[in-house]
Amino acid sequence: SSDVCSSDLYSAQLLSSRNLPLIDKTFVFTPTTPVTYVLGSVSSFTAATLMISGLMQLGGLGVTSSETHIAHDGTNLVYSESAVLSTGTSRVFDIDFSIQSGNVVMSLTTTIGQVKVQVKSTNTTRILI
Repeated sequence: SSDVCSSDLYSAQLLSSRNLPLIDKTFVFTPTTPVTYVLGSVSSFTAATLMISGLMQLGGLGVTSSETHIAHDGTNLVYSESAVLSTGTSRVFDIDFSIQSGNVVMSLTTTIGQVKVQVKSTNTTRILI
């Protein structure tokens, strides 16, 4: 038997809704051409899971892959936590999140040559209040 009654499930469904993926995109960039990408407005999602994989393009074997969970407070803070796998001595890319003009923004940078990075959201949640 389950400890969760149907009214609890119904309440949970009213408080949150699953949305379409935010991103499924590939970027190519260098140290002098970082990427800034708007994931969505603060009202379009509350939390998301991103799968991010990067490959060094020129003269190297560097690979970095991460599963990153992000959530924002709707005003000015984006919280993130990542599990990162990386070959070599440094990451192929670094990632940062911020809120700018009501949007959640992802910034990708690198310190090594040219890199190709695939970013895909696998799960988003929006809290309805």
